[in-house]
Amino acid sequence: MSFLRWCTSSIAGHLVLVGLPFFVAEMTVGLLSNYDEGALTGSWALHIAFVCAAGAFAVALLVWYTITRPLLKRKKECP
Repeated sequence: MSFLRWCTSSIAGHLVLVGLPFFVAEMTVGLLSNYDEGALTGSWALHIAFVCAAGAFAVALLVWYTITRPLLKRKKECP
């Protein structure tokens, strides 16, 4: 099974395909903005990582249940 097919056919794949890029982008923005303000500490970086991971999980689930899953069901119904 190819990587893209695995990503589009399972919730775990969606966590990798959608969640990981979201996590990296949000983590980068959060860390850089706090670094520019001079407020970045170790505990604050962990807090940012936790919030970004939770957000990535939520976005991946949202995309899976609202976009991908209905499209997969529609694709299987059509011959």
